[in-house]
Amino acid sequence: MYDSCTMCRTSPFFWFHRAGVLEVLGSSREAAASRDSATTRQYSYWSNLGAEFLAEKKNRQALICYDSATAHKPEDVNLWILCGVIADALGQYNDALIYYDSALARDHSNHEAWTGRCSNLLGLRRPEEALASCDSALQYDQGDADAWLWRGEALLLLKQFTIALANYDSALRLYGDDPNLWYSRGRTLEYLGQYEAALASYDSALTRDPTVPKIWRARGYLLGQLKRYDDALFSYDSALEHDRED
Repeated sequence: MYDSCTMCRTSPFFWFHRAGVLEVLGSSREAAASRDSATTRQYSYWSNLGAEFLAEKKNRQALICYDSATAHKPEDVNLWILCGVIADALGQYNDALIYYDSALARDHSNHEAWTGRCSNLLGLRRPEEALASCDSALQYDQGDADAWLWRGEALLLLKQFTIALANYDSALRLYGDDPNLWYSRGRTLEYLGQYEAALASYDSALTRDPTVPKIWRARGYLLGQLKRYDDALFSYDSALEHDRED
């Protein structure tokens, strides 16, 4: 059935169908040129469609489109990374790892690909490999705040709390307004038994975003441990107020 969108001149399908007609009419050279035009438009078509789905928060459809785009422009490293990020968000960790590795196969020094790989490996509960990927990211860009963050998370899983704290502090020097960084720093300080400092970190996180339930819950638990029950109850109630099943 005819569709004005899929058959517009910017669509690869228009050029494929045109090539078929030319072939039937015996115009082989023009048909080949039309097929070439279709091929060059495939990347733009799939990447633009992926962007539309992504804007609508339809991540699964977006990933299908972007994955199709990689077949037509495999040298686009950023596209492989984007596929990895979306696959991670969908919980497709093994697929995401393949995308990050595909990006690194084309640009081994891309710190964003290494950082994405680190985050992905944490999702797969492989902290030693995650740590190595973060080290690679930081080798190419010491200013990658996310790499410092994920490196801290890997060290936290490995129970290397003091070193993890130093990594969170490095990330905060680069991006001090991230509430999740302050939250992670607070958790680490709790593990180290530095409860007042942990509470201060949670408060810093909430100053930057008071709507994150997990931070209120962590604050409530810590205050309960410190026998400050009224404050603990306030934190738990605040968590319920903002709870979005995070």
